[in-house]
Amino acid sequence: MKLDRTKLDIAVANAGVPSYRQLAQRVGCSAQNLSVILNRGSCKPATANKIAQALGVSVESIVRREE
Repeated sequence: MKLDRTKLDIAVANAGVPSYRQLAQRVGCSAQNLSVILNRGSCKPATANKIAQALGVSVESIVRREE
């Protein structure tokens, strides 16, 4: 799934997560792994789901629409 970095940044801010390191802890992965995902801009659907759950948002709110 293609992540929308802007939407993801907004969701992180709205969730009050102070850093991507803390988001990685909530997701259950290393900060390095999360960094790779964010820089690549894509991940598996299950990982997108974990990120969304950690932020309290829907998956649709953090992924890019494929048109």
